[in-house]
Amino acid sequence: MGCTSLATVIFPNALQRIDDCAFYGCEKLSIAFLSNDSACRSIGDEAFYECRALSEFFVPQTVEYMGERAFFGCADITVTAEHSEQPSGWHKNWAAGCSVVWGVQR
Repeated sequence: MGCTSLATVIFPNALQRIDDCAFYGCEKLSIAFLSNDSACRSIGDEAFYECRALSEFFVPQTVEYMGERAFFGCADITVTAEHSEQPSGWHKNWAAGCSVVWGVQR
């Protein structure tokens, strides 16, 4: 929150989680890069809420939890995931209108 001019985030591979509302309202965030080598296990509720410039996001196999409305309000975003289908630990409303492509390898 309070990141109105933030445009790019490249997450370190050692990152374990992205907290609830971490980038809430970062309207200019257009690049958020999470590597397939990432140790990230959790993306919190509304983590990227209203990040309107974000057009794509890759979710590695390590992510076991995806919070409610994680990408809500991200206009025209496509989320690609290494998982072949939605894991049981992901909230049923995590995508909230996003396009999702399963089984993507990077």
